[in-house]
Amino acid sequence: MVGYVPSAPGCAGRTGVVAGAGELLAGLFGAAVRPACGAVGMNILPLDAPVEIGVVLEVSGGGGR
Repeated sequence: MVGYVPSAPGCAGRTGVVAGAGELLAGLFGAAVRPACGAVGMNILPLDAPVEIGVVLEVSGGGGR
């Protein structure tokens, strides 16, 4: 998981925003979710978004193919 957070130079709070997204994923998919996280500070995001999170999920089980 990688998070892009608009912030001023020297801001140290970016990791907290991305960690919160990881906690949200754990709440949605269960405690087995342990995302590896990276936080990147940006000057501005497209459409003035407050945060952009990218994830790659692997889902297993359920008896499917």
